[in-house]
Amino acid sequence: MPRHSLLIDAIVNRTHPHSSVTKMAETKVAQELVQFLRISTKPELKIAALQNVVGLTNDANGIAFILKYKDVFEALLSLLKDKVKEVSDNAYKAVINLSADDSALKQIINDYDIITDLIKTICDPKSFHADEACKILNNLTRTEKGALEFLKKCQKKIDNDKNDDFSDSKLKELIDIFCKTKFNEKGSTLDHIGTILTNVTQTVKGRKLLLDHESPLIGQLLPFLNPDSSPLLRRRGISMTIKNCCFDHEHHEWLLGEEVGILEHLLLPLAGGEEFSEDENESLPLDLQYLPEDKKREPDSSIRIILLESLLLLCADKPGRMILKNSGTYYIIRELHQWEIENGPEENGEQCEKLVQILIADEPEPGMENLWEIPNEKLKLDT
Repeated sequence: MPRHSLLIDAIVNRTHPHSSVTKMAETKVAQELVQFLRISTKPELKIAALQNVVGLTNDANGIAFILKYKDVFEALLSLLKDKVKEVSDNAYKAVINLSADDSALKQIINDYDIITDLIKTICDPKSFHADEACKILNNLTRTEKGALEFLKKCQKKIDNDKNDDFSDSKLKELIDIFCKTKFNEKGSTLDHIGTILTNVTQTVKGRKLLLDHESPLIGQLLPFLNPDSSPLLRRRGISMTIKNCCFDHEHHEWLLGEEVGILEHLLLPLAGGEEFSEDENESLPLDLQYLPEDKKREPDSSIRIILLESLLLLCADKPGRMILKNSGTYYIIRELHQWEIENGPEENGEQCEKLVQILIADEPEPGMENLWEIPNEKLKLDT
């Protein structure tokens, strides 16, 4: 479709080979483009048109054009379900790009109900586009409104005038399939579910769901902190999700107790193959005792500092702090501190030092036990 490519290019660049693009010409391009994006149009024409649209979504002027003409936007969304894979592939590329733009993101959330269909796509083991659906949801849940809309769509709201809790349903299913090896039969990894969880746990409602004592979803996520068995994207998403959940201090004793056992999962990636005395080993959680000499630490420095920040949050109140002190946490962090000084960024060493100082210090006077003033620890979203 060369003539349409020329017109679209003119819109993006705001220039025409012979004259400025008028509003009438722009409107005509939009109308003609919609014709090519109809489900009933021949696949080769839809593909050619979509390739142009994908190009538009890489440019601010192009995005503004698509947002201005809702018929184009709606036609694009409809092609996410096209039966021809090359058509739907290009439609997903365009929508991923659009949902990364703040203006388009707001419009999608306000005007279009696509979250339910995206969840269904992710939960379908035969879907070719589960990862793409995850990426769109990851973009949509970056805002508070998007995160709460997502929770409403994947949870059944309890009809109770006294609260606005959510029951356990689709979110649990998403976590279940995230935890299954090769759930998707078409090659999607579903790793971006971890980043979606990071986004939704920046809200009170999201954390409440993961920290439900009756159905502790957070416990299913802890094994994905292991660098030996989890890819980097998963580890980053889950480490941030866990850190977000550690802001709710009323759950610290439960998280650190036997039912969840969060401490050993946070410490294991930070531990190396250093040799401890028999007394020191005996004070550690069982899975951290007598580690082999070739034990490797988490290689990603950004994840290590997230784990350190989670430990700082857990020891910010007295019950959590006493559990960390009595579980040999100091010995792991002492060795990590020395290792970070030699191998890691300065910030990591500083965070180790903060944690060490808390672990070796005498307990504060009565009434001063809560140490909630931790630098750089503030949620972007909260409700």
